[in-house]
Amino acid sequence: VTKVMATDFNKNGVWDTEDSKIAAEKIIKAGNLKGAKAEEVRMFYLQVPYYFDTSNNITEWLLGDYNYSKDLNSRPYVYEYMATWFRALDLNGDGVIDLKEYKVFWDAYDLDLNYMKRQFDYIDEDKDGKITSQEFVEAVLDYFYNTEENDNIFWGPLQDFQMI
Repeated sequence: VTKVMATDFNKNGVWDTEDSKIAAEKIIKAGNLKGAKAEEVRMFYLQVPYYFDTSNNITEWLLGDYNYSKDLNSRPYVYEYMATWFRALDLNGDGVIDLKEYKVFWDAYDLDLNYMKRQFDYIDEDKDGKITSQEFVEAVLDYFYNTEENDNIFWGPLQDFQMI
């Protein structure tokens, strides 16, 4: 539910192409991106609906995410998508995401900044102040596939379904 609330920008109950376009523009604006990097972000987000088919309502969306997370064959696709997303969020192209770049992600998705550093530190396994592609992808995979309670709040603190 937390991911749903963070990514459904147009609040129509599904993740659709419009949400992807809005996400791209918010990343571009928050990161003050221009030229090739802005176009890379825009192109990545326009491909999002093709990676994960959208649904017609929030129930289908939640069930689809759940079923996808249980599909053993989905992991390579999620890994590939997240590695590509990492490259889009690596705003200066140096192969890592620092706290400044990570803040652009949190700002674009209107996530609670009180939790940003905590999640950054959770992802940054070697505590060098930089998130590598491997660390980023593993954190997303953990968030998506792990049903055990842990400190991974990739989309911010858990939200109650009642809030939708």
